[in-house]
Amino acid sequence: MRIALVGAWCLWAVAAWWSAPRQAEVDAALTDIAAGRVTVYQWADRWERPTLSSWSTVPELRSWGHNGPLFAWRTNDGRTYYAVADAAPAELLLAGGSAEPSRPQTEAIHAAVMASLLDTARPLHGDIRPASRYLPMLIGLICLAVVVRGPAPALGTRWYWFWLTTGVPLGLGVLAWLAVERPWSARPVPMSEPPVDSRHRGLRGLLIAVAASVALAALGFVLREIFGTWVFPEPLG
Repeated sequence: MRIALVGAWCLWAVAAWWSAPRQAEVDAALTDIAAGRVTVYQWADRWERPTLSSWSTVPELRSWGHNGPLFAWRTNDGRTYYAVADAAPAELLLAGGSAEPSRPQTEAIHAAVMASLLDTARPLHGDIRPASRYLPMLIGLICLAVVVRGPAPALGTRWYWFWLTTGVPLGLGVLAWLAVERPWSARPVPMSEPPVDSRHRGLRGLLIAVAASVALAALGFVLREIFGTWVFPEPLG
């Protein structure tokens, strides 16, 4: 079970990095649509972080019921991209004196999608979120069941490991628990709880989880600046 959980975490980590939304140009969207590489797409107004963020959540697309300005798509190799069409509508010339600004990039993408629909006779519109988002939920439920109902942990109390396995981003608390705690030891251990004074308590686990969240958020910002991608892109608009 230990090897299976670590393997599932590694699979999730690779899939999350691979499918993380990456910004691209409108021309890239048109090229992928024309080449038949788009498996699903969505129009939206902005990216939005979930209200309750954890390592199992992914960025959401917020839409107000019209096309654009953000066009997100997933290619047949599982990668996700987004392009901001007509990013500065206030600076565009008005078409024919109309009160509505011209939206040439949006219209070009819409025409390409329609042509693709006519060519393939299959709908492309759907949920852009990757299926890998379900893996952390499965891993977390299994670990939580063992923390609550399994042998008494040795290094920290059950509350200590509860906060670390659920509160530390990216499942790193789960990896720490898998590495050091008793459920994975070959030696027999009693089910009775050891003295609380000899173990880390829940408050320490909570503080570590908060500190780890702040540190990893800062690290994620730095990596985004270096590599140009982030699991939670900055909301647009």
